[in-house]
Amino acid sequence: MKTRQVPQAASEASQMKFTLAKLADEDVKLRQPILEAAWVAARLTLDPGNRELRERAAKAWARVDSTIVGHLGKEDRTVFPWAESLAEFPRHLVDRARKKHEQIMALHDLIATHSFEKGGDDEVAAEARNLCVYANTLDDLIAGEERELFPVMRRVLFRHPQS
Repeated sequence: MKTRQVPQAASEASQMKFTLAKLADEDVKLRQPILEAAWVAARLTLDPGNRELRERAAKAWARVDSTIVGHLGKEDRTVFPWAESLAEFPRHLVDRARKKHEQIMALHDLIATHSFEKGGDDEVAAEARNLCVYANTLDDLIAGEERELFPVMRRVLFRHPQS
C-alpha cells in the first residue's frame, strides 16, 4: 500500500511543479498587456470620445481577457485546493488570493457586459475606470502571488527550508 502512495504523491508534486511553472510564465506574459490596459483605460477615462483610445482599450481588454479567466480558473481548481490540503500551508495566503480572484471576476463580469467601441461617452468613461481598476487589481494580485503565495508553494514542493 505504501509504495502506491509514494508514486502518486511524486506524480502530484510533479504535476503541481509543472502547473506553477506554467502559471508563472503566464504571469510574465500578462504583465505588458495589463500595463497597456491600465494606461489606455486611464487615458480613455479623460477622453472617452477618442475613437483610437476606444479601439486600443477594446484590444487591451481582449488580450487580458483571453488569458486571465483560464489562468484564475487553474489556480482556483488546482493550486488552491492543493495548498489547502497541506496542514502546514498558511491558510491566510490562499484566502487572500481567493478574495482577490472574486474581486477581479466581479470586475471582469462588469466590463464584459459593455463595449468600449459602441457605448456613449459617459458609459465608455465608466467602463474605462472599471478597466483601470481591474488592471491595477490584477497587477496587485500577480505581484502578491509572486511575492508571497508561490514562493511558499515552491518551498513545499522543493522541500527548501524557509528563508
